[in-house]
Amino acid sequence: MNFWNEWLLAYARAIFFPWVYHTEQEPVDLEEVTLPDLPAPPQEILRNAAKCLLCGDEVESSYRHDFRSCSCQALSVDGGRTYIRRVGNMAHIKELSEFA
Repeated sequence: MNFWNEWLLAYARAIFFPWVYHTEQEPVDLEEVTLPDLPAPPQEILRNAAKCLLCGDEVESSYRHDFRSCSCQALSVDGGRTYIRRVGNMAHIKELSEFA
């Protein structure tokens, strides 16, 4: 048999007879399994707002996908009480968001 015939035969066996290649795994003792440290649950967002240090505007997003910008367009706030998103140079932004 040449290389291509062997390859095609191996491929056909893997496709049409996958249980042949299945190997049994040893059972896992769940008492020995340790879970990784999980992050703290997310905090509830009470207010999603930021202040633009260039023009002085306070921009607040009230609801999800409520994309608001300041008058100089250097800062945008999005997300409402669902998520926090900022668009702009973080050096020109003062965070005003409040969490529970």
